[in-house]
Amino acid sequence: MRSWTRLASLLSLLTIAVLLGACDSGGSSSALDCSLSAGPLVEDFNLTVTYRAEVEGDGSFSSVTYTTPDGVETVESPSLPWEAQVLFPADQDGETAEIRVEGQATVESGRAGVGYLGEGNDGGFTVELSEEDECSTQ
Repeated sequence: MRSWTRLASLLSLLTIAVLLGACDSGGSSSALDCSLSAGPLVEDFNLTVTYRAEVEGDGSFSSVTYTTPDGVETVESPSLPWEAQVLFPADQDGETAEIRVEGQATVESGRAGVGYLGEGNDGGFTVELSEEDECSTQ
C-alpha cells in the first residue's frame, strides 16, 4: 500500500510542476516588425490629407514616408502619435496626385497603424477618403 501512496504523491507533484511551468509568464516575447502601407490613392481634385502613424501599447516607428505634391517626405523615428497635413491642389494640367503613407514599426505589445484621411470638394460635392493599415500582437 505504501508504494501506491508514494506513486500517487510523485504523480501529484509532477502534475503540479507541469501546470506551474505552463502558467509561467516570465518568458520573453519577441517583438513584431511591421511594414505598413496605406494607398496609393490617385485623385485630381482639391484634397486636404491628414497622414497619421500611431502605436497603442508598447512600440515605435523607425520611419514614416508620405507623399506631397512636391514628392516624397520621410520622417525618421517620429514622435508618436505623428500627424502631417498636406494640401493637394487640383492640377490644371490634368495630372493626378498620388496619396500614400508607409511606416516601419516594431511592436512589443498592442498595435501600430498608419493611415490617411482626405477631405475635399469635387464639383460641389464634399468628399472624404480614407485608408489605414495596422499590425497587432493580439
